[in-house]
Amino acid sequence: MKLDRGIVNLTFTVVVVIVILILTQQYLGDSLGEIITIITAVFGVFSILYQLRKDYQISKAEFIYSLNDSFSNNAEIAYVYMLLKNFRDNVNQTISEDDGRRMGDYIMFFEIMGYLLEENMITLELMDKIFANKFFLFMNNPYVQKYQLAYSEINKPILELYCVWYNYRLKIGRRELYPQNSFSKFKSYVLVKPNGQIYLNENEMSVGYD
Repeated sequence: MKLDRGIVNLTFTVVVVIVILILTQQYLGDSLGEIITIITAVFGVFSILYQLRKDYQISKAEFIYSLNDSFSNNAEIAYVYMLLKNFRDNVNQTISEDDGRRMGDYIMFFEIMGYLLEENMITLELMDKIFANKFFLFMNNPYVQKYQLAYSEINKPILELYCVWYNYRLKIGRRELYPQNSFSKFKSYVLVKPNGQIYLNENEMSVGYD
């Protein structure tokens, strides 16, 4: 494993200090050995922790990249995302029922994200920074709501994620994206608390195709 340049520099510095201590042994007496042992031990622990932190940062970056890559390189997801952006940019754009049936991979991607969130393998802060636009562009589209989200029992995990994500943005003072078609307006499915947070009305779950 290639060490970080900072580790190399720190190692050199500590070695220099130890050499200086050895050269001045006559002034430090018998306590020199103990001092060197302590310094060496502390340096070893620090080096291990520092390298672990760097490895974690690299792994985290690779994980984030792989998530975004899996979204971008899925042909079905890319197709649906294109439809959603076209609808956003063109008021005359429509999405057909056949296209609505092709949204399964898009839903599954965010259901997996919801699972990762529940297992504390990813944070909502990170999700919001990278995927907020992709998520709310989907959830707050009237054709998505018609062809997919209306069948709420089947797609319950992504609706639960929507409530969690909606409440998170409300808490940190960020507005919901594409609020003109907000799924939170579906009062038969979404209930609103006095503080503005939302939760699912599970008594109104319906079943249909995905």
